Amino acid sequence: MDSYFEIKAIPDPELLQSAIVAQLMQALHGLLPAYEGRVGISFPAYGQARALGGILRLHGSSEDIQRLCDQARDDSVLSNYALITDVFPVPEKVKGYSLYRRKHVKGESDIRRLIKRHKARGTWTAELEEAIFAQYRQPQNCPHVTLKSYTTGQAKFMLFIEQVMQGKAVEGEFNAYGLSKGGTVPWF
Repeated sequence: MDSYFEIKAIPDPELLQSAIVAQLMQALHGLLPAYEGRVGISFPAYGQARALGGILRLHGSSEDIQRLCDQARDDSVLSNYALITDVFPVPEKVKGYSLYRRKHVKGESDIRRLIKRHKARGTWTAELEEAIFAQYRQPQNCPHVTLKSYTTGQAKFMLFIEQVMQGKAVEGEFNAYGLSKGGTVPWF
């Protein structure tokens, strides 16, 4: 990963920044599968106000990143909702490495199915109920975006994104959202 460019959400008084970032992520989801896991994403303002922030930074080889940058500039959603920077080399001195990965969060329907399964087996107890509700009621502090899936056709789902700092670079692939499947991106 020797190059990057940034997509910066343009503030809109009629839309929340998180809604704009969701639109940008959705548009990138249409472009990233062509790169077969070679392009990763980072969020320089991750965690500010418990959100992803308004900047999406895409990392990869100079050839892939230049091609993706050109495609992003041609994409109407990206060009209407964001400013797209030029391609830059990754600085020689970085603060570290991080990976941004999907965090699966269980919802109410998961709890209902779990209860139904335990009741059907006859293993449901008051202690189990207390333990399940204690586990699932913990607040989730991971930022998220609401998207639709091109792959499964799911109309709406929440994609929670967790940042994990690493001490060294790790080679690996990225998914169709640019999130880590094991690889890190430089953090600067």
